Amino acid sequence: MFTGYSSICLARGLNEGGTLYACDRNKEWTDIAQKYWHRAGLSGKIELRLGPAEETLKGLLKEGLLKEGLLKEGLLKEGLLKEGLLKERLLKERLLKEGLLKEGLLKEGLLKERLLKEGLASKIDLGFIDADKTGYDIYYELMLELLHPGGVILFDNMLHQGMVTEPDPDDLDTLAIDSLNKKLHKDRRVEICLVPIGDGVTMALKV
Repeated sequence: MFTGYSSICLARGLNEGGTLYACDRNKEWTDIAQKYWHRAGLSGKIELRLGPAEETLKGLLKEGLLKEGLLKEGLLKEGLLKEGLLKERLLKERLLKEGLLKEGLLKEGLLKERLLKEGLASKIDLGFIDADKTGYDIYYELMLELLHPGGVILFDNMLHQGMVTEPDPDDLDTLAIDSLNKKLHKDRRVEICLVPIGDGVTMALKV
């Protein structure tokens, strides 16, 4: 995410009601990004998840505060979704206040079990991976679970300054990118296209 440029570009392309989950572990850079999100009028469309990306993506797979899950259980009215109630720290207090949730349901583990299992698996439209190169393969596998069929993952830096063409690369980042390129080429779960712009962008369509 860095200082917010790519996230602003992506957020501007969201459909009405869409959400961009921005994953980063550097608070210094994300503080800058949030400033520009606000200036661009996009703060309401971007949700920052600060922490290691692997943990964040795993968390999204079992995200419990989903619109579908809450509506399905009859615990949330449609209009309240626009008020930003899908924040864990506010959920219990506000739902109880609105009379939409009984205290007993919380003790039954409803929000921790029946809603957690809903998850975001196969519900994400687009993933953009531009992070630590040695983690790309992990993020790819997790994103593939989150993506619905027909969804797309974009990988940045897939040429890695041309070093992936060297016969015997010796740094870990280049080896990781080279390995992922070869894996994607053989992976029948996706259809890929490497676009030679910038440092190389691979587009992977989930079939």
